[in-house]
Amino acid sequence: MDNPKDSLNNALKDAKNMKGKEDKKKRIKDVLDHKPINIRELREHCISEFGLVDSSIRKKAWPILLNIHDKVKVKDLDDDNTTTPKFIIFDKDKSWNKHQNLEDEKTANQIDKDVNRSFKHFTSVGIKNKISQLSRMMNSIFQINQDWFYYQGFHDICSVPLMVFDENMAFHVSISISNYFIKDFFKFSFDKGINPALMLMMKIIQVTHKEVYEKISFLEIPPFAVSWIITWFSHNLNSSEDICRIFDYCTASHPTASIYLAAATMIHNKDKLEDLEEGDIASLHLIFQKLGTDNFDLEKIVALTEDLMKTYPPEDLLYENRKIGLENDSPILNPSLQLTTKIIQVAEETQEKYIIFPHDKSPKSGKYLSVGNLAAFLILIILYFIVQYYRSLTWLKAERNDSKAI
Repeated sequence: MDNPKDSLNNALKDAKNMKGKEDKKKRIKDVLDHKPINIRELREHCISEFGLVDSSIRKKAWPILLNIHDKVKVKDLDDDNTTTPKFIIFDKDKSWNKHQNLEDEKTANQIDKDVNRSFKHFTSVGIKNKISQLSRMMNSIFQINQDWFYYQGFHDICSVPLMVFDENMAFHVSISISNYFIKDFFKFSFDKGINPALMLMMKIIQVTHKEVYEKISFLEIPPFAVSWIITWFSHNLNSSEDICRIFDYCTASHPTASIYLAAATMIHNKDKLEDLEEGDIASLHLIFQKLGTDNFDLEKIVALTEDLMKTYPPEDLLYENRKIGLENDSPILNPSLQLTTKIIQVAEETQEKYIIFPHDKSPKSGKYLSVGNLAAFLILIILYFIVQYYRSLTWLKAERNDSKAI
């Protein structure tokens, strides 16, 4: 029987959360209704407690964050006081539908099997229709991107937008997430995608919480964390609201967000690791297999994730581990290639201002070299040599005149 005091405390907590969510919905709607839209504020709402709160807001916000929307004014983050808005346009056409007949029979069969296991968060009503839509979406994605290799779990990613949007918008959201966040996982070899991500996760834990790392260091590659990272926890959690909350966070963050989330999940559960004996893989698996069925304090984990990103920022993580095997086109190494981070301010300066040198030494400041600073530096060097050249000409001319006078 529940303790009356605990029941009362839970009721008070629920009431407080409900009021907090309603207040936040109003603040987010103000951001979305204001023109130009301030993307920085929208991103901050995605990250802070409760995320975007519900699907009615996500329908408006996710396409903006992923640059999938009609012509809309968006505030230029280079200058908070700017009066000149930028326009972003994405054509939400339905031409992708013509690619739904996937030629790769092996991939098509695997998609068919996975799709039929989808939508565990849905009631029986409408599941059949959603399964058909998901199948069309995924077949189209891999027919359009024939150099991608399907991985099991991608159906979990694509099913989340279908919980929020109609089929057409869900396709565009899914393919945008694929291109700008998780493209590494479509590589032929796990060595080029998931293994580097898992190594980065372990490095985050080692640098920020050494005591946790020492408990799990016998696992070079923790297999139970694979689905966390490649599905943004959508395969593991039972609550569709929690899953959407994670998507709020990841779509508004650096492409390494799911890696930091995985690290934060392990650190948050460090108390469960206290009695773990070294090398006890079975017990470690058991602890984290229960994720999503046990109490999963998502807001605390998201807050911890943000702390980890500040303590050990992605640019430091990636520079110090630049030889882990990620390919040069990785969205993790090239956040400036994302439409998302061209608009969203990840640090004090926008990511598009940075040249990323994944295999070279970064400046001592810890920041990547700014394109503007680099250009200015080169111009100054050129001007210096031009001035020196003309000075030398003037000096030679004067010398000749002096010689003639003598």
